[in-house]
Amino acid sequence: MAQVLRSLDSLATAYTVFEKDQLLTHGQLNSLTGYFDDQDRLTRVALLGVGIVCGLRPTLDDQGVRIGRGVGVTTDGDLLLLPADARYTRYALYTPPAPDALPQIDGVAVTAFELRPDDAEDAAPLADFATATGGALRDMVAVLVAQTYVEDHDLCTGTDCDNLGQDAVHTLTVLLVDAGTASQLREDIDTPRAAVRALDDVVPRRPQIGRGITTESQLVARYRDACDAMHAGLESALRAFYPACGRFLERALAGDPTKLWIGRLVVIRKEFGANRAAIQYYYDFLKDLIDTWAELCSALADDQAICCPALHAFPKHLLLGLLAAGADPHEYRTGFYPSPAVDRGADRRRRPEMLVRRLDTMLRAFALPPPAVMPIRVTPSRFEDRPLGERAIPYYYRPDYDPPLHRWWSQALTERGRETSNFSYHSGAYGAQGAAADPLAGPLARFDHFRIEGHLGQNVARVVELLQGEIAGRNLPFTLRAVHLGSDRARITLKPPIRFTDLHRIHELLRRDVADQLDEVHTYSGLMVENVRQAVADGTITTDQADIVADPVGVATRTQRRVEAQVSGVQLNVSFAAYRQAPGWQARVSDTVDAAAEFKRAFGNVARTEYETPLDTVIGGRTPLWLDRLDDIIRRQEETQDDKLLFDQFVADHPGLEHIGGVLRGGTFVLIYDTSDTVIADVALPYRWEEASEPEPAYVAQEPKPPSAVKPKPKDLLNRGLILRKPPERYVTAKLNDFRVEVQGQWNKDFQRSFDDFKRVSLAADPGRLGGVLTLPPVTLIENAQLLESVSRMESQAQRLDILSQRLESTTAAAERATIKAEIAATELQLADAVAGTMNQVVKTGNDASPQGMAAAAAAAIAAGRIKDNAALQRVDTELTTLQPQAKPTMLLFIEGMKKPQLKKTQLKKTVPRKRRR
Repeated sequence: MAQVLRSLDSLATAYTVFEKDQLLTHGQLNSLTGYFDDQDRLTRVALLGVGIVCGLRPTLDDQGVRIGRGVGVTTDGDLLLLPADARYTRYALYTPPAPDALPQIDGVAVTAFELRPDDAEDAAPLADFATATGGALRDMVAVLVAQTYVEDHDLCTGTDCDNLGQDAVHTLTVLLVDAGTASQLREDIDTPRAAVRALDDVVPRRPQIGRGITTESQLVARYRDACDAMHAGLESALRAFYPACGRFLERALAGDPTKLWIGRLVVIRKEFGANRAAIQYYYDFLKDLIDTWAELCSALADDQAICCPALHAFPKHLLLGLLAAGADPHEYRTGFYPSPAVDRGADRRRRPEMLVRRLDTMLRAFALPPPAVMPIRVTPSRFEDRPLGERAIPYYYRPDYDPPLHRWWSQALTERGRETSNFSYHSGAYGAQGAAADPLAGPLARFDHFRIEGHLGQNVARVVELLQGEIAGRNLPFTLRAVHLGSDRARITLKPPIRFTDLHRIHELLRRDVADQLDEVHTYSGLMVENVRQAVADGTITTDQADIVADPVGVATRTQRRVEAQVSGVQLNVSFAAYRQAPGWQARVSDTVDAAAEFKRAFGNVARTEYETPLDTVIGGRTPLWLDRLDDIIRRQEETQDDKLLFDQFVADHPGLEHIGGVLRGGTFVLIYDTSDTVIADVALPYRWEEASEPEPAYVAQEPKPPSAVKPKPKDLLNRGLILRKPPERYVTAKLNDFRVEVQGQWNKDFQRSFDDFKRVSLAADPGRLGGVLTLPPVTLIENAQLLESVSRMESQAQRLDILSQRLESTTAAAERATIKAEIAATELQLADAVAGTMNQVVKTGNDASPQGMAAAAAAAIAAGRIKDNAALQRVDTELTTLQPQAKPTMLLFIEGMKKPQLKKTQLKKTVPRKRRR
């Protein structure tokens, strides 16, 4: 008769101690084996653990069922060992010994099938399993059963007993049961890992910060949306925590804290309903709670140890799992529940206890200090990929709360008695020791994150000044920037005064060039007054002549004073910053150009330039226009750079921004300030974002120049640029007067009278005025028909030239002016031919000493004075040079007056007799 063995249902508490020569009975011997068997089983169950330790995985293939080698322990202390893989190809209905090793379900024995090896004759092939049983083999669950029972072999009668004794049988059997039966046989052991499965994860939310945020309320709304979602998730999770896991944390929790926790969450949420300036601290606080919640759930899920497992959980069997494993390999499989002695149970249990104390203290100790009295500090920390306990304690937790948060912050430091070594904004308040006493004094290489706190609600300029000083003084590995939350770039208060680039260097060159031009004009205007005064004094120009201004010295002086007044007010030879502070130079330069042009108009008929003068340079130069245009380019460039300091553009340029309570090593900490220059938020970039341009270098008005540098124009060179002379008409008149005095005795009274008429009629006209008409002496003076025709043709060309010149002054269209200039050049060539033809007629007709010849020559001289084109002048000069040897001395005066200036000095000495001394 078989009797099942359930060893730990009744523990042996004593055993027999033998004495010398003692007669032993079976009870004494069995008490000894029973006691040590119980102790051996208790060692496995209570000190090692129960369940499947390793292996024992069932698999199904075409050849049958294979059970992998492995080992496990039942809650009755049976050690179930398969030292090698076992394969089964046959099966039979399971007929257990009495009583059954499997527990009954609702008082009914379990229906199971026993797997048999190949040589089992009383078993059916597994290939017929589905047909015979109506169930799919792949849906069956393998169960390893320990058949432990006592079998009595004694054959006792009423008169005799052979006293063979009993056998304790321990065999292993592999059974197959359906999934429903397996679910009923599955163990129900209460562990933290099983309990935490009832809790939901709380996911932190990231504020959706994108384009279109230009006000504080818009930014706060994005953070409030994220905070509301996290608050809801935390509230739901905290409500479920104590019912699910509270029994495992009785040492850390005096009672159910759910009401207090939820109440604190609601109060804090209401406080930040109106406190917009510090909503990022509220956001950070909720993230801290979520991180702690995740650590707590992870710590509980890591705890599978059990102290004193229930002996009835799986006393004689181990569920091995489905023959064809599904999505969950642990489904229908007995787990392993180690003893706290071998699973660091005390350490594992202390971790969730520390975390739940931290969570409780964080909710109680959260409070914002007033920003006006809090200093700004940088604290080395670790980034969010590390547990919260390895990071620095934020400043929004009260250091005076009892018990203080730093006691529960880091389990590693607390267990060493070093809780005051936690890095924190408030480390000084709890007597920090070691590196925590001065966090920035030690090596920083192991820190990848730097908390920056105390700046919200303060003036941005003050915050930047303090943090820049900290970065420079402590050699901190991050960059600081500030952006304005608004759309008006004029409200940007923190930006470089000048972003100095190569454009500014070009701008400096142009400024110096314009300044040099104006200085030369100023110097030249003074010389100009001296030249005019000297020309008036020596009679080169006279005030009674119709083609000269009434007061040449006064006009020149007023021009000089006007130039001086404008030039002295132009600040161009200065730094760019000083240039920006002195606008209006364009109007002064324009007025200087007008003054120069006025002088040119006033003295153009008596002034001759050997080369381009400062007046010509400033009138025709385009450097001021380039400088003004470059101002616009630099201004637009600066506006583009300024726009990058507006939050909306900043978001577009840097979509990777995120608030992390500080900044990563090598990153950029970005302050966000409002229209009152108050810091209302901060974000960070994982890379350096620095101002790319350099500051303006120190400006030196007169920088040292190398010996080969171009020197300023000397004063005497400027003075030689302008020569004042009599007008061509006055030159001819003077020469005619000289001629009249010298040869008066040779002419008759008719010539004298005709000559006087010529002066009165012809030379009284102003040939310099546009539209003037060349008036000839009475026609009786020119009797020769060919000569009269030549003079008329010359007059026609001169009138056409006057008309074209008038049209040129009255138009500004570039294309039309080019066309008119081309016509003027062609007309001047025709006029040159007419002048040469007239003089040729005078000489060839022998009239070069007659009154009509003199009148024709005088008209030719006036017409020649109208010619400005070099090619036309050269043509006149060539023709007159050819004609000169044939002319009589009386006609050489006209020829010399019409030739190039360099010919006058040489020829007049040979032909014109000297005046007699009187």
